[in-house]
Amino acid sequence: SCERGVPFVVRPRPGTATGRLALLLPTATYLAYSNERGLGHVPVVPDGTVFLEHRYDLGHSAYARYNDGSGVSYISWRRPILTLAPGFRVHLSPFMLASDLYFLDWLTELGYSFDVITDHDLHAEGVDLLRPYSGVISGSHPEYASEEMIEAIETYVDGGGNFAYLGGNGYYWVVSFHPELPHVMELRRGENGTRSWQAQTGEHHHATTGERGGLWLNRSRPPQKVFGVGFSAQGSGPSGRYRLGPDAVPEDLKHLLDGVPEVFGDSGLDGGGSAGGEIDRYDLTLGSPPEAVVLATSEGLIDGYQFAVEELSGTHPGHGASEDPEVRSDIVYFHTRGGGSVFATGSISYSGGLSAHGYDNGISRITRNVLDHWLGKKND
Repeated sequence: SCERGVPFVVRPRPGTATGRLALLLPTATYLAYSNERGLGHVPVVPDGTVFLEHRYDLGHSAYARYNDGSGVSYISWRRPILTLAPGFRVHLSPFMLASDLYFLDWLTELGYSFDVITDHDLHAEGVDLLRPYSGVISGSHPEYASEEMIEAIETYVDGGGNFAYLGGNGYYWVVSFHPELPHVMELRRGENGTRSWQAQTGEHHHATTGERGGLWLNRSRPPQKVFGVGFSAQGSGPSGRYRLGPDAVPEDLKHLLDGVPEVFGDSGLDGGGSAGGEIDRYDLTLGSPPEAVVLATSEGLIDGYQFAVEELSGTHPGHGASEDPEVRSDIVYFHTRGGGSVFATGSISYSGGLSAHGYDNGISRITRNVLDHWLGKKND
């Protein structure tokens, strides 16, 4: 016999909220990876991937190529998606839904009242979906985003909302949804970026909307502008930890570090630490707000982590974590012009550190301090 979990989201009626916080599941990214079979350099093939290798009638992910070498640009929600299950490992470490369930567990364990919403909801409803909430929390890897999604988040925080980007390599690729077939998502991988294929000349614009595809960076909307941090590196090997600093923390933000040790995040369910998988950094040259405070920076990453390919000026040595200071994850906090705020942690592995030591750890504490601040609670 075989058991399989089929996840689904029950969200409030449009225009209403049942909790003060919302967890925004990155379903656009789930769709991009749907039925992904790529393994990279791994010594073991998981059972689920073996099954998918025998069932190409279930369709491809956006990481695959057709037999003629062209990349898969269209992905449909209306098919069996085996990768979207709690026990399925697209890679050998916890990833996507598995990592996002750590947020559900932590929020529930600490007694927060929250709703669960999705990228698809956000794309369809815009900022009105977010306005009822005191704070919105991203998933661990919101890599794919439509213009409607980014516009909604930016409008929300500029209008006084609070957003916690608790992932890595987020808001990186442009996607669009067919206006008449909203279950169909389109992706065109452009001339640069960490990519599994590249669109051919003349095929960089989306057929569904006419907009240019590729990286949001190439459309002058790097994630640093909205979220404070953006993709810096990816790698393999143990995850790192965080050390407070280097910025001096102003008095009105010091309470965010109450109970947080100088070094923290050195335990976790994804690579043994909380800074890893794919990581983001603060960078003024790419649009990070100058008033943002870098609360902590990663350390302990190995040279299995390499600098983002779109920023390389040449293929020479020295771009591993031990030599390149830009291969790092930064935790930042800043206020927006409209009175909102953004808290960003820049690491896929961050969610895996929340439950360490019985939920009593620096990752859990700093996250709790931020959310309690947004909810008007006092630290205890």
